[in-house]
Amino acid sequence: MTDLVSFASQTPRYYKNFFNLETLYHPEPRDKRTQHLIEMFSGTTLPAYWTINNVQGTNTFAMRDEIDGGFQITTDTTSGDTGSITFNNKRFLDPDNCVVHWVGRRITAGGDAKCYWGASQGNNRASNNSMWAQNEGDDSFWRLRTKKTSSANFTDSSISVGLTLKYIKLTSKDTFVTMHMTGVLEVTRTNNIPDELMQPCFTVRTSGAAAKSGVALYCEAYNT
Repeated sequence: MTDLVSFASQTPRYYKNFFNLETLYHPEPRDKRTQHLIEMFSGTTLPAYWTINNVQGTNTFAMRDEIDGGFQITTDTTSGDTGSITFNNKRFLDPDNCVVHWVGRRITAGGDAKCYWGASQGNNRASNNSMWAQNEGDDSFWRLRTKKTSSANFTDSSISVGLTLKYIKLTSKDTFVTMHMTGVLEVTRTNNIPDELMQPCFTVRTSGAAAKSGVALYCEAYNT
């Protein structure tokens, strides 16, 4: 998986789901090991099985017409404005046994530019029962962010924040959540971790009076 960044940026755009999207989500049983989503964020429009969320403000969402491509979120221009995409509220990820991969990067520099790639019960980085790879411009390092209820907790990685494309792997088990970056285990968290079903989620937020952008090139999510 260490070559996934190169794979996502060089492979012709396509997306594939191993199972029919109409049957991908089942509320019960909670252990759904055969379900597997792969998304390359290809083409000219976001596939209809993703939901666009204007959590705050009127944000901009578009496939990115650049060499690396991907799906870009650009916030509106008021502090707190937040946009996200989620998997149509199909919460198929078991918090006791799931893995989520993302390839993405923060596009906009500055301390008020904040991007999150992960999985959540809700539709943004503040939602309960969520886990995130967090790249905030006013942090020194990428962080693993987890939240069960109430406040979120964070643990720093050794990877400096910036605008470089990164491969992220988040693993949720019943007693811990881990974050790998570019194939290396960076962080393990054992408290305030999710315990309800989740869906893939990518979020961009601004904490200043200017628009901020981030991009997702690849998402893979499955139960183990």
